[in-house]
Amino acid sequence: VPSDAVRCVPADLNIIPGYSGDDRTADKLVDGTRVTEDDHHMWLALWQYNGATEHFVEIKLPHPAAVAAARVWNYNKSTADTYRGVKEVRVTLDGQSLGTHCVRKA
Repeated sequence: VPSDAVRCVPADLNIIPGYSGDDRTADKLVDGTRVTEDDHHMWLALWQYNGATEHFVEIKLPHPAAVAAARVWNYNKSTADTYRGVKEVRVTLDGQSLGTHCVRKA
């Protein structure tokens, strides 16, 4: 999946006014590196920003494809950071709900 096919809301920490240069951006979700503690291969976004508490990740595949599974790794920078990450995700495919799923803590 090309990195420009990924859209996240909120995008990342770089949306904070006066803050920039954080490497934990959405393109890391599809960079091919899994189960890592390296910031250069993670995405991190604010829990609340401008009153919004719902987050989403959208991946637009470049051409029609069968999707058999999706793996989700939670934020895993260090043991102290395992409170970060998601508890559950709602998955949709082409606008059709595939359910809500629990995500294991890192």
